[in-house]
Amino acid sequence: MAGPTDILTAIQNGVVALNNFGQQVKGSFLNISSQLTTLQAAPAITAGPWTVWNPTVVPQAGAFGSASATGAYYAIGKLVHFTVSITVSSVGTAANGMSISLPIGTANRNAAVVAEESVAVGFVGYGRITTGTTTIAAIAKYDNTTYISTGAVVNLTGIYEQT
Repeated sequence: MAGPTDILTAIQNGVVALNNFGQQVKGSFLNISSQLTTLQAAPAITAGPWTVWNPTVVPQAGAFGSASATGAYYAIGKLVHFTVSITVSSVGTAANGMSISLPIGTANRNAAVVAEESVAVGFVGYGRITTGTTTIAAIAKYDNTTYISTGAVVNLTGIYEQT
């Protein structure tokens, strides 16, 4: 019967298959070394560089005096991860929630987006991505009140599946 050292050596060399008793199983061969080498050589799944995205900010009512958005996204297959900051420089007649376009594609399913205001108010909130749409809509504070105020900077991040 083979001891622990023999079993380890056999497995490392990838030349034999052993049963539970440490005995060589005739006619069965493992090639673990080459399998490990193949796995180690396989490329990692990476997103690559983020792509810059500058969506237009649209209020649910009225019009902004001045508002802008800048963000970035990356896609792995149909999965899109994004982050974007919306800056309200001048409210104008804008009211209620806001919306922006998705960076790419059409949403394949509903998704929620996390939001937080980092300058003027500091409240957390949300945005909604609805199946079949190309927008992040209803961007608002946790209590459904508006983020729209002069100087507000709203940061959003999320993940969605595109069609």
